[in-house]
Amino acid sequence: MTGAPDIRALVRALDGIALALDLPTRRRKSRDFFWYSPILRERLDAACADLIASPADTGEVRRVLSACAALGVPVTARGAGTGNYGQATPLAGGLVLDMTGLTGIEWLQDGVVRVRAGTNILALADQLRGEGAELRLYPSTKRTATIGGLVCGGAGSASWGMLWEAGNIVAIDLLTMEPEPRPVTLRGERCRLASRCFGTTGIVTAVELPVQPLVAWRDVVAAFDTLAAAARFGRAFTAAQGIGKALCSVSEAAIVPYLEPLQGRVAAGDAAALLMMAPHSMDATADLVRRHDGRIASDEDALDNERDPERTPLYEMSYNHTTRNVLKRDRGRSITGPARPRRRHVRPHR
Repeated sequence: MTGAPDIRALVRALDGIALALDLPTRRRKSRDFFWYSPILRERLDAACADLIASPADTGEVRRVLSACAALGVPVTARGAGTGNYGQATPLAGGLVLDMTGLTGIEWLQDGVVRVRAGTNILALADQLRGEGAELRLYPSTKRTATIGGLVCGGAGSASWGMLWEAGNIVAIDLLTMEPEPRPVTLRGERCRLASRCFGTTGIVTAVELPVQPLVAWRDVVAAFDTLAAAARFGRAFTAAQGIGKALCSVSEAAIVPYLEPLQGRVAAGDAAALLMMAPHSMDATADLVRRHDGRIASDEDALDNERDPERTPLYEMSYNHTTRNVLKRDRGRSITGPARPRRRHVRPHR
């Protein structure tokens, strides 16, 4: 780029597409959860888009990309902004492309679902449940994230491995960013050209993912006297191919007090393994827990935990959601450094 982008010309070119120029919206849509990191907070806090575009369909996405390419305006793709590494942050200003308007299942057949990129993952799960099916992988931000964000960001499963491993993505549709954007469909190993690339190799518009028969998952917490015992159990649990499982997240004793739903279940000083398992695997898992000198601390219906806004499903205490749970309990704490002093806010007199 040379010089500042011509935002006025871009607005004229995008007439008829939902746009936002006001500073509060631009600031909000220019941020993800990078503030988890004090290093990223310092480097990214001032980043802000010049314009937000919210296309309603693939045709409008194509118009946005075409206009931005012609005018030299940088584009940052965004789903729900649930990442925490700054992937949705417009480092060079320009336009943030909000993809949450592209929603809905296009088809479900032969164990594969085709879905538009902006579809909320929980909404997708609800629709699939009505068909007796479910996604094989989803992130800890399932209740807010989009399916396009999942594919561009990544996730993992105790049974299926990481998202980008062979077979976990069937196909990805994307558009190139050039004056005449081209549609591209990636299949097989070529899906890696877009998976976990955060929209930098093309704007993902739709994905095809394998599904599996619906499972009545259980949220199970196992407690152990030491982190070593919990880790040994976790390794054995994930390696047990006969156990139906979706999650195994091991937390050391120092983390457990920050995971509020575990209070009163896991004793002080104990490490914990957070598990999602199929009901038919409960006896085998309980045996495995005992073999590693642990004990079952709780056993709940995972769907009940997911559907109740007052409860927390175990997957929301795994991955980097652990960081969020720590910050919720102690907002002054930095995960990589000493606690910061809290700001005092004085309410004005009315």
